[in-house]
Amino acid sequence: MEMPKIRGTKPLATVTPPAEAQPVPRQTQAQLVLRPAAYAPRLLPDVPRRVLEDPSDPRTVAWVAAQDARAEGVLSQVALRADIVQRVKELAPTNPPLRYESGGASFALERGSLTRTTTAGAKEVLVDATKLGVGAAVTEFAVSPDGTKVAYGVAPFGDDFTDWFVLDLQSKAQLAGPFAMKNNQLTWDHDSSGVFYNPTAPRADDERARPLGIVRYHKLGTNQANDKVVFDDPDSPAASRYVVRSAGPDAIYVVRNQGVAEIPHQTRKIERRGDVFGTHMLDMIAPGKDRGRFVHATADALWFRTSGVGDNFGVITVDATTRAQRTIIPPDPHATLLHAQMIGDKLLLQYMRRDLTNVVRIADRDGKVLREITMDELGMPGRGSLSLFSGDQRSMTTEFTYQSVTCPPETFTLDLSTLKLSKRPRAAIPFNGSKIRDSVHHVRSKDGTLIAAEVYERNDVPTKATFVFQYGAIGISNSSQWNRIHQLMLEMGFRVVLVHARGGGEAGNAFMDAGTFNKQLTLDDISAVGHWARARWPGDVQVLSGRSFGGMHTLNRLFADPEVADIFVPVVPVTDPEVFLQRQSGWWAADDFAFPRDAKGMLRRRDFRALFKLRSWNPMRLLARAKVIKPVFIFTASHDTRVGPQQSYVATDALLRKFGEQAPIFMKQHQGGHAARAELADMATFLAGRLGIDRLNRTATAV
Repeated sequence: MEMPKIRGTKPLATVTPPAEAQPVPRQTQAQLVLRPAAYAPRLLPDVPRRVLEDPSDPRTVAWVAAQDARAEGVLSQVALRADIVQRVKELAPTNPPLRYESGGASFALERGSLTRTTTAGAKEVLVDATKLGVGAAVTEFAVSPDGTKVAYGVAPFGDDFTDWFVLDLQSKAQLAGPFAMKNNQLTWDHDSSGVFYNPTAPRADDERARPLGIVRYHKLGTNQANDKVVFDDPDSPAASRYVVRSAGPDAIYVVRNQGVAEIPHQTRKIERRGDVFGTHMLDMIAPGKDRGRFVHATADALWFRTSGVGDNFGVITVDATTRAQRTIIPPDPHATLLHAQMIGDKLLLQYMRRDLTNVVRIADRDGKVLREITMDELGMPGRGSLSLFSGDQRSMTTEFTYQSVTCPPETFTLDLSTLKLSKRPRAAIPFNGSKIRDSVHHVRSKDGTLIAAEVYERNDVPTKATFVFQYGAIGISNSSQWNRIHQLMLEMGFRVVLVHARGGGEAGNAFMDAGTFNKQLTLDDISAVGHWARARWPGDVQVLSGRSFGGMHTLNRLFADPEVADIFVPVVPVTDPEVFLQRQSGWWAADDFAFPRDAKGMLRRRDFRALFKLRSWNPMRLLARAKVIKPVFIFTASHDTRVGPQQSYVATDALLRKFGEQAPIFMKQHQGGHAARAELADMATFLAGRLGIDRLNRTATAV
């Protein structure tokens, strides 16, 4: 089968510490603080903001190249760089990819290719990444309910823009596609005769916040140009993404979708007669009231994970005809239900206890708990990150991964009949987690609320610097994970501190809502942990970093509370949330920025209170008032269509205009999408150069 093609200065002086790579003493940290520079001719290209907001403009391209060259001029001077690059490679995960077992055959994504192992044990490459185009890979797939076909999505460099295709598993013929989508999945009709898809707007329109809030249906074997709209977002202009779940000829449900982030429920039933879809829709669960996610549907019932039954979330069923609700998994008073999935005939439930440890429970469709799996049983630390489970309603086995700061990812297989677990083998990684000690501390935030902080530090060598990491606080837990930057920090003389700020999913719906509807509480929590770390380790140089919305938090603290750290490293950050939501690609994120919904589930985008709060902490507004700056390195990505690299361009340019091009303010763009981790080596290199670190204290060495 022929594979479808997709569309595809002068270095600043570093601070040199005393011998043995000691960090800069706290009393000399004033060296790292700069005030606005007097006007001087610009050495970098002088590009207006309106131009920088267009990543494709030739002037912007030249400006980015100049920034990359300026950053490279600093990074190339760091003697430890080659060792860091090598160590990043050595620490790469080696666990096998998740197998998606369906009807006895298993599918997997291996180095960007889609493979299948048949029931007879024969392995074949269904889609070969080497034939997809430069940087392209299969990023997602969905097996048809009857097991005869597979839909797969292809993207370049991890871009959120994905082209989906449908492949016949017997003939290997391409049956349909491409279906252009952004950050969303194609789903199957109940009888495998067609697919539902949420077509994306063209890139230019997406970047200017003009999305398509529609879902189309494609009947296999028909002309794709004639695909009919089966759903049109009544919240116009579109404010959400949607997917369709088909459980039977009369059981077609359109679901508001935000991935793993938490937003208010909305699931509607669509009328259907054959291939004709009606315009009347029926809410299956109260819109705009409770948070949670759709879990599963059959012709008779739907399952939801919801906060409607209690703050820690539980699972309900809804009768498909009467809409009567029944609680089958009540909330656990001591643990938050983070995820619920239906794989095969089992409910798989992931919980986080209040001590931040994980537990998995397996229940039948009526909610009877059949088994509990602790991380001790897996031979893994209790605090870490579980992946979602693989598989579908035809699966007899499922797989998942688990990882932590002290332990690389491991892949586990669960037999859904016997409920027995096994760990799949992996190649050894030269890292010794026994040389890391961890602890949990509770820090009082500005309003008195206790916030958890995880601390990881070496027990065999001195620790002389602190790396504080926080994430986006959008219903997702900032759990311990094999991040590689964390492992590098531990080998460069840092301790790692993970902030569990309000807005995250760690401690129930109220904890999450507090930070969602008042972002300042999240920012206060980050500062509280940062200042607690300052007081606990007063001789340390301290770094604050975060990704995505966490990068936005990092920049906010740089301008609003610069004493919380000595160096700031935002990665793929939102820098101006007002522009992001109103003029660029962030139209889908209004729920994450506290814009409320009414009783009908419609977004109130012009809510004055939400807009006022947003303006009060917007990093770009704070930058205009900033009096001092500290070293900052912003990392962005060429194919980041989730946030848009222009957010980083504009902030970097504004910083350099205000504080001068001799200030330690840098930006580098790597090739990749929003979730790429290409910045790891350069981030560690920058910190090594800044702090005069000249060697790695490896926990173990490669053989």
